[in-house]
Order: sequence, then C-alpha cells, then structure tokens
Amino acid sequence: MKREDITVKTVLAIFIVFFGMTSLVFIKLPDIVLGALIGLISGVRDYHFGSSAGSSAKDKLLQENQNKK
Repeated sequence: MKREDITVKTVLAIFIVFFGMTSLVFIKLPDIVLGALIGLISGVRDYHFGSSAGSSAKDKLLQENQNKK
C-alpha cells in the first residue's frame, strides 16, 4: 500500500479490526454482541481485501486510461 493510498476509510478499517480483535480476546461479551462484532470485522476485512478492493483498483485504472486519451 502506497502512502498516498491511506485514507480515512483505511484508518477506520484498521481501527475497527484492531480494537474488534482486541475486545474478542480480552472482554467477555454476550453472544449476540460477539456475533455482531465478528460480522463487522469480517465485513470490513472483506471490503478492503476482497473483491471490492479489486473492483476499486480496476475502476481507478480505467479512469486513468480514459484521462490519458
């Protein structure tokens, strides 16, 4: 990841994953909260490292190619 690629969304995603994982380890949570937290962490991880990240990169490349013409 390049330095200029770091955005507020990236920082927020890192915050959610880091503190979510920390709370899973150190805090006893009710089952429903635990399930919601795992879902939130999974959603953030999937968005930033899954197909949405690839789709965003593709859109950026397409936009750059159109600007060159």
